[in-house]
Amino acid sequence: MISVIIPTLNEEKHLPSTLAAICGQLGSFEVIVSDGQSEDRTCHIAQQFDRVTVICGSPGRGRQMNRGARQATGEFLLFLHADTMLPAGTIQQLESLEAETSCLAGGFHHRFDDSHWALRLLYALTIFIAYNWFPKGVGEKALFFRPYR
Repeated sequence: MISVIIPTLNEEKHLPSTLAAICGQLGSFEVIVSDGQSEDRTCHIAQQFDRVTVICGSPGRGRQMNRGARQATGEFLLFLHADTMLPAGTIQQLESLEAETSCLAGGFHHRFDDSHWALRLLYALTIFIAYNWFPKGVGEKALFFRPYR
């Protein structure tokens, strides 16, 4: 099983499409929305989705991610930003890695759904930097880890 952990703070705008993309995946997974005291409808929106557990606590991305990780039961913990869409088949790809005990972590490169020139430039620079200076990966993407238990 895969545990998808999403730290949130006032994410009512992005969360519905992100959760819909995750909940539409095939495979065995749980979704944990770790909220940092949102003042909008973030928690209410998250509670409308099956397979989503909402936990609340103090704000701070690190604290929220840690809270979610403590709650998670999956073989991999997939940390995802609330405005990040998982491509179809992602959960199944991760499930196929569960038997590979040498696979401890990984990530997915991001791609923007907006064609604005500044975002295209940012994407190109990120890919250039990632492949030339940091082959292990950088930046804003979905990161997954096998938890130490």
